[in-house]
Amino acid sequence: MRLPMPAPRPARESVVPMINVVFLLLIFFLIGARLAPPDPIEIDPPEAASDRPPEAEAALLVAADGMLAYGDE
Repeated sequence: MRLPMPAPRPARESVVPMINVVFLLLIFFLIGARLAPPDPIEIDPPEAASDRPPEAEAALLVAADGMLAYGDE
């Protein structure tokens, strides 16, 4: 008795390209994010009178109650 050959199963699609895209998106968002600690005190910055950007990144923060913060200090 001859049995008919079963139909071949369709090939499963690979998930490797999807994993690659997920890792690329993860790297993109990690690099694009600003990874800096929050300011130690809440500040309300004044409006600038000039369109020129600040010359230095260092900033001395002064709270309304007189508390000072510089960097991590």
